[in-house]
Amino acid sequence: MANLLHVINEPQKVVKQSKRVLKENGKIIIIDFTPEGMSFFDKMQLMYRYFKTYKKLPSKKTSLTMQKAKEILEKENFKIEQVELIGDKMKAIFIVAKK
Repeated sequence: MANLLHVINEPQKVVKQSKRVLKENGKIIIIDFTPEGMSFFDKMQLMYRYFKTYKKLPSKKTSLTMQKAKEILEKENFKIEQVELIGDKMKAIFIVAKK
């Protein structure tokens, strides 16, 4: 699942459906953008690029953090195997979890 959870209104529902269709002991791999760990300057650059491209600011005010992503998965009883914050200037959450 790539760059989905931070843009939808109800990420919990997506994870729940993912669990439903996974085979027993199946794994979900998530890589998703996060501002967590980014410098203030890098966040401002990102907002500028977004505004320049779309001529508006993002409508969704919440952001995905490592903790929030883990909570979403744990609520659906996924067993988290790996969690990492990856990237240099732009950051992403990388998670592997087992059904």
